[in-house]
Amino acid sequence: MNRPQMIRRAPPPAQPPSWRDHPIMIAVISAGATATFMSGVAIPLVTGHLSSQVETLRTTISAHSDTIRDLNVRLDNASKFSAEQKSELEAAKAREREAHRTLVESRIKNPFEPGSPYPKGHQELRIGMSIELVRKHPGAVADEPGRRRPDRWVSVKSDASVFSQVTYYFDEDSKKPTITHILFHSKEPPASHAWMKSQLVAAFGEPSQTLRRAVGWNVGNTAIRLREDSGNIVLLPKSLALVSD
Repeated sequence: MNRPQMIRRAPPPAQPPSWRDHPIMIAVISAGATATFMSGVAIPLVTGHLSSQVETLRTTISAHSDTIRDLNVRLDNASKFSAEQKSELEAAKAREREAHRTLVESRIKNPFEPGSPYPKGHQELRIGMSIELVRKHPGAVADEPGRRRPDRWVSVKSDASVFSQVTYYFDEDSKKPTITHILFHSKEPPASHAWMKSQLVAAFGEPSQTLRRAVGWNVGNTAIRLREDSGNIVLLPKSLALVSD
């Protein structure tokens, strides 16, 4: 038995390809899309980030520049201030030296004041005061420790009068040692025996005593003794002078 044959329909004719599907057009469209994305999204984002970084760096640089400028100004002012201070200090030192020179000259011209046996510049420490006041004096030098004797001493150097040094004697056996007598060491020149005697005569008149190795004056309760072989003078209580003479 013969089977009926299937009638096959011819396929519809193929549609011509769209211009959009052409490889060149696809490439062009892809490139355009990429360019659009880059120009519209990616590039603005990157540019904005870079701009932000640049602005931050500019701000930081500006801040550092301001700091450096401020430091330079302060350094310049400090240098000027130091120079001014140095100049003022040198001027002050010069004035001090001049005042010291004038003071010494005035004491050399007239080392004594009428009515006071203590030379100018040495009226702070007196007979009867505690020897501890002398010990506290700057530059004080004491007698050798451990040597017991009634005329222990503490000596102080001087650079503002006609005396190079002043020695204060005390009795260490006393419960509260006080100054018993004072020796003034003269500077020669100018303080020779003759020069010192002329200054004492000008202040206190002619000597009231002529002793074996000294001449003396009494001023109040204090005796002044000028050694015959130098310009050194000794101050001591008049009562003690009567015994020692």
